[in-house]
Amino acid sequence: MPPRLSNQAGQRKQNTQWSTIVLVLLGLIILLGLVILIVWLVLKPKKLEYSIDEASIDGYDLAKDHLNSTFNLVVRTYNPNRRASAYYDSLEVAVTYGNQTVAYQEVQQFVQRHRNVTRLRVSPTARYVALPEKTARDMSLERKTGQLQVSVRVKARITFKVGLWKYRHHKLRVFCSPLVIYFSSPAKFQWTNCTVTIK
Repeated sequence: MPPRLSNQAGQRKQNTQWSTIVLVLLGLIILLGLVILIVWLVLKPKKLEYSIDEASIDGYDLAKDHLNSTFNLVVRTYNPNRRASAYYDSLEVAVTYGNQTVAYQEVQQFVQRHRNVTRLRVSPTARYVALPEKTARDMSLERKTGQLQVSVRVKARITFKVGLWKYRHHKLRVFCSPLVIYFSSPAKFQWTNCTVTIK
């Protein structure tokens, strides 16, 4: 009989050890979660700011419902974060008229440091782009007024980085509208603010 009591005492001791290990591991997981949450709240990236500072049109030719044109844009982006840099893995700029994309350009990868203003000089180009009849007619009528009202859409995949801490990829969506571009007097263009969403 005494050996059985000894076994029971040993099992109780073993169970207590396992309970302690489980509690310690649980405590470490909770502590790690709290640290990650605090770091995220402290370092949480602020939304990037976008605007169109300049816009002009070159080589505009609309004939037989097909467009050839180059839209020269200065896209200004500001990273307001004090610590986080934005790594652009891809960036696309599109000029739209109504819901129709009329010109497009891809931009090379780049890094935007914290508290930095970057001006991207881009030239989305339309090369014999087929347009719906109504879109072509509306653009022709607007051309006669000496100006063209378009929108600019920016799509990007970005990653924020703080020191060695790297966040997952985010989808950046920028919408700038309305852009009124003057054919004969580009200097009349007025700075246009953009709405920015990051997912």
